[in-house]
Amino acid sequence: MAGRLILIGGFFSGSLPVAQAAIIDVTEEKQRSEYIGYIMFFVSLGYVVGPLFGGYLSDPALVPPGSICKCRLSL
Repeated sequence: MAGRLILIGGFFSGSLPVAQAAIIDVTEEKQRSEYIGYIMFFVSLGYVVGPLFGGYLSDPALVPPGSICKCRLSL
């Protein structure tokens, strides 16, 4: 399990520079800073919402029994 998580983390660790390069290649010069700002906003939002969502799912008293099973099957 840990090996899979490390492998998945390795695949996605370079996704931010790739996304920024794609935005730089596709957008006009006037809009680049705006779209790069959107990327950074959603990355920051993920840093906040991800642990909150994970913490919520880790407490079995707060989550209905069927949803935990569905989440674990999706991994």
